[in-house]
Amino acid sequence: MEQSHVYGKAMAVTAKYLSMTNWYGHEDELKLIALETDEHISSGAGFEHELLETEIDLGHFSALVRYGIALRELKS
Repeated sequence: MEQSHVYGKAMAVTAKYLSMTNWYGHEDELKLIALETDEHISSGAGFEHELLETEIDLGHFSALVRYGIALRELKS
């Protein structure tokens, strides 16, 4: 969490995004990560602003995370 300013923003944005999904889980923990990393991201407007700043492609990110989950489930 303390790597760099950009890394922290990206982590906060992705944590906030995952906390808003209905498929990932860990909502409270992810909200706390986003809040502790950058409290501005907790608001909808702050999230949108930081998402644009970090240029994260949430569609691609979501697909990668879901793919990783599916692979892990197949290996179990």
